[in-house]
Amino acid sequence: AEKGVSFVSRAMALNPDLPGGHYNLGTMLQKLGRNDEAISQYKRALAINPSDFEACNNLGAALKALKRYDEALECYERSVALKLDYAETYYNLSNLLVATGRDAEAVEKFDRAVALNPEFSEAIYARGNSLIDLNRHRDAVAAFDRVLALNPDQAAAKFGRCIAEIPILYIDEAEVATRRMAY
Repeated sequence: AEKGVSFVSRAMALNPDLPGGHYNLGTMLQKLGRNDEAISQYKRALAINPSDFEACNNLGAALKALKRYDEALECYERSVALKLDYAETYYNLSNLLVATGRDAEAVEKFDRAVALNPEFSEAIYARGNSLIDLNRHRDAVAAFDRVLALNPDQAAAKFGRCIAEIPILYIDEAEVATRRMAY
């Protein structure tokens, strides 16, 4: 990966006004965990091509990795405005909202990501986790079931489903006990 960064950096020295080059270099740097450098490259790509929704999305991800949440939110919102039908941005925006304790808003954005890509199992799974946090356990079970329908071997979804079911079982037992006491 470092060789790729070196190669693209040399190519960019020859043509520094190529937005795709800055985007690609940013992506490589981000994969290496060099988020500060990736941010610089995504910003350069956006300076050349302000309508690059993918650069906006990735810039948001790099900022989120550095816990610069307000800036990341601005990037994701800008990416959504540039391309309303890009499921990945809604997914990333949702994860940012979860990280900042805004699970109810996150579920709405996860729903949008899944509406755009009905087989987006990562978004469905993450939605299930947010639903657990919102105490919407039956909805969470349905989300995990949907993930398992897409990928029956996903252990995390099986575990999530079990976690979501525990409160449901207690509620069901309490309802039965209450009915018994009423007679």
